[in-house]
Amino acid sequence: MSDSVIRLSGFYYAYPQNDVLLKEINLSVAKGSFTAIAGPSGAGKTTLCRAMTGIVPTYYGGRYAGKVEVLGEDIRDKK
Repeated sequence: MSDSVIRLSGFYYAYPQNDVLLKEINLSVAKGSFTAIAGPSGAGKTTLCRAMTGIVPTYYGGRYAGKVEVLGEDIRDKK
């Protein structure tokens, strides 16, 4: 059994009318870990966080591929 609370596998995302912003993201966040997301402005940090909470694509729309799991559950169709 994995100790990951968040896992992204082969994740891609593009906002509506835009090119792909996040490409082939593979990330695992372990329970109890401290994780920082860093990068330049426009790199996709906020979009990545929105994906982990299910806000994209549910609220913002756009194109989405790959898998985002929180506590072992795929959040694709969650509200």
